[in-house]
Amino acid sequence: MGKSLNGKELGPGYSQRKNGLYMRSFRENGKQKAVYGSTLRECKAKYEARMIEAKQGISSENPTINAIWLAFLENKISVGKLRGSTAALYKSEYEKYICPEFGKMRVKAVKSLEIEIFQQKLIKKGLATSTIGNVMTLLHQILAAAVKSGYIPRNPAEGIEEIKDDGKTNRQNNRALEQDELNLFLEYAAGNFYYNVIRFLVATGIRSGELRALRWTDLDEKNNVIHIRKTVSHDENYHPCINDPKTLQSNRDLPLNSQILTILQDQKQLCKRHFDNNIKKIDDFIFPSSTGEMLSKPVLCRNFKKICDNIKADNHNFEPISPHALRHTFITTALLSGMNEYVVKSLVGHSQATRVTTTTYLGRSQTAMQEAMSGFKIG
Repeated sequence: MGKSLNGKELGPGYSQRKNGLYMRSFRENGKQKAVYGSTLRECKAKYEARMIEAKQGISSENPTINAIWLAFLENKISVGKLRGSTAALYKSEYEKYICPEFGKMRVKAVKSLEIEIFQQKLIKKGLATSTIGNVMTLLHQILAAAVKSGYIPRNPAEGIEEIKDDGKTNRQNNRALEQDELNLFLEYAAGNFYYNVIRFLVATGIRSGELRALRWTDLDEKNNVIHIRKTVSHDENYHPCINDPKTLQSNRDLPLNSQILTILQDQKQLCKRHFDNNIKKIDDFIFPSSTGEMLSKPVLCRNFKKICDNIKADNHNFEPISPHALRHTFITTALLSGMNEYVVKSLVGHSQATRVTTTTYLGRSQTAMQEAMSGFKIG
């Protein structure tokens, strides 16, 4: 049993050197090895990471990126530092972009030049700036894990210049709708099974994942609020699941006004008619799928596309939108009506009020720009 310099028991294999560093010795491929840390916790973390690497078959002093990736992912999941939805996103980005380029390469062969060329390839593919940023960040984290484990002295992804958003990224699907566009969309959505879903998104600015997780037990008519405490996300295998929201601010009580109460009443009546005049349980989803299960994002998006296609088929000039566009519409409309930005922040669950007032919202409203310039002159 190893001891610290002051005589404290550290556990089997652990010790503290005279210079204060903690050490954990072990054998690897018949050779004596050790990891070090300035604290016992750091030393244990490094040792556990090496054991995970060994489990993944990393026995070489110069493992492949694939081997490091597997150990990196398992370590993140095992210590609870990765939400299931984030793990699923990491897997998708790695398998689609990083693995074909670097997967079979030995980590010591990966140089900064190869990473810069890789970034340029992603740009030429026409990927969104945000996607490229996510992929490059993941690659940086994988290589940082290799540095931490002592396979390479420095991270070759360090110092690679981030690409800037040139404004050409297509975010049209998430735009805030002008009033005539909104009226047209609601007109064509009428009669759709998810019409109340659409109305609720517009009336509350709630995220679609939060809406899909709502149950009738979240409705607090006594206090005239609906509790938003959960969201639909994905586990590491990309299976849908219900989780806590990412941020503390996303947990909120949304006040109910007459419009929202009407939508909820209409939805209750719809569920009774559609499901044989019976809401099965008090904790049923408020906005289920047409089969009574949890509403999935693909189903909702397909319905949005169908509505948009029907609008265009009637020769209306209407660009496609996603469910998130209705959140943008709520925020923009609320701000233009004079609602305090901090109130809007609280209603939609943003962590910072400054996010509400960026070009994501007001700056993209053509009406807002026209009104701002009406009668404006300098000099």
